[in-house]
Amino acid sequence: LLLVNGILEKGGLFYKDKSYLIDKYIAVKAVKANSNLKSVDAIKRSLLKHRIQVFNRKDLTMNIIWSCEVNDKEKVLNCLKFRNWLYKTEKIIKIDSIEIQSVDMFGENVGFIKLRVKGTHDNKNINSVVFIRGDSVSILFVIKTEAKKYTALVEQLRVPAGTRVLECPAGMMDEENNIHSVALKEIEEELELSIDKSNLEFLGKVMNSPGGCDESTSMFAYEHKMTEDELKLLRNKKTGVDSEDITIRI
Repeated sequence: LLLVNGILEKGGLFYKDKSYLIDKYIAVKAVKANSNLKSVDAIKRSLLKHRIQVFNRKDLTMNIIWSCEVNDKEKVLNCLKFRNWLYKTEKIIKIDSIEIQSVDMFGENVGFIKLRVKGTHDNKNINSVVFIRGDSVSILFVIKTEAKKYTALVEQLRVPAGTRVLECPAGMMDEENNIHSVALKEIEEELELSIDKSNLEFLGKVMNSPGGCDESTSMFAYEHKMTEDELKLLRNKKTGVDSEDITIRI
């Protein structure tokens, strides 16, 4: 007997909340009936049917293929970043299937999702890889003293870039989806300064790498007054939370 997450029906797997025991003979028949399944082990990665709530819209029924091991599939499908991507994408693409290829968790929260989506757009086939990391916030932080204006940047190691990088204070959106709250939190964590969010100036949104990634960054500007003596204490200050190794550069 094989233990898999689902039950066989017409050669496919349909997701249920608990595991079922499936006779090996039936499983082998399903493999033979479905050309996408190369072995009995592939049953675990077979087609699953989910109903996904997308904000206040009617439930969507679509095929979700899991080609990676995930403990809590519903958490992945219901996290804000996946639902945001799906909300935009299903408006312009007739989705046939979504294959979840990998999921990285940040503690209890869904971090990154890599998937492949297949469907049609304007009668043309779509077969695209998507890296979902969610949206972010970035702040151009200007410091005004009695003498002149400065820009506060943060320097930190970015492993994907293979070097330490100078950048504006920035951070990923959370499940609350409040860009102003995230902007305040990142300034407090990275610059160790408290600001008035009513003075944040929204500059617009930027798509960072739309050829492969869903991330959209909300850009803000903020002008903060301090003395030259206070500025000296900020220069080269070490900040950041958890494993972050941030140095403030003026």
